[in-house]
Order: sequence, then structure tokens, then C-alpha cells
Amino acid sequence: MRRLTPLLLAPLLLATPAPAHENLGARKAVATARLDGETLALDVMVWMRVAGPRAKALAARYDLDRSGAFEPAEAAIAGDALAPEAIGGFFVRRGGTARPPASAEARARITDGGVEVAVLLGWSLGALGEGDAIELASRAGRDRPNAPTLVAEL
Repeated sequence: MRRLTPLLLAPLLLATPAPAHENLGARKAVATARLDGETLALDVMVWMRVAGPRAKALAARYDLDRSGAFEPAEAAIAGDALAPEAIGGFFVRRGGTARPPASAEARARITDGGVEVAVLLGWSLGALGEGDAIELASRAGRDRPNAPTLVAEL
């Protein structure tokens, strides 16, 4: 029986599941408000990581030269394709009106943890008014049932 014990444990060691973090994705946003002369400008960087099997499929799809890294053109194509997902339901509202961004630029890259996309969004929100407020929010969805909202009073 002593000799069978190592043989019985060997299949259990080989069947150990991969670490759970390999399949996790993440998404976050960072916003900066600034005065550009008399105009209020808002820049938002939205970042998303896709991991696991989906990341491998995305890398295979957009790494056209199979180099293992996105070249500048591949990074732009992959970034543009993944940007709507990264942005999700994020929006900016001022004075009760949703405002579309004045500029948007997206890039993606392949990392050890998967595929990452960064989207830089820019708004020019007009003159700064007394008691004015900007609302940064994300629409609730299946993956975000309690969507966060940030209101900055100016």
C-alpha cells in the first residue's frame, strides 16, 4: 500500500485547475478636468483587459503577422474593434444633456495577461459656469447592475 500512495496522488496533482485569475478581465476609467483658456476640457482614459481563451482568440485575430505583439496598425485596428466594449455604457452629461466626445483614440496590445485596450476620450464642454456640474456615469447593464455615477460640481 505504501507504494500505491504516490501513484494515487499523481493524477490529482496533474489535474490541479489553472489559477482563477487567468480568466479574469478588468475595466477602469480615469478622468481629468482642466481649463483650456475659458473652456472646460475633460479627458477620460478607459482601460480594459481581456484574459483567458478570449484573449488568445483576439490576439490570433488581430496579430496579422503572427509576431506575438501588435504592430502600430494592428494596435489601432484591434483598439478600434474593442473600444465600444471598453467604453461600455460610459457617458458624460453636462446641464442634463449627454455630450458626445470631441475626440477618441484607441490602441490595443498583447501582454502576458491577455489583451489590453486603452481608449482616450476628450470633451470640450464650453465655458465654465457658476454652480455648473459634470456627471460621469455608466449605464446599468447585465455586467454592471449597479452602475457608478460621479457628479463634479464646478
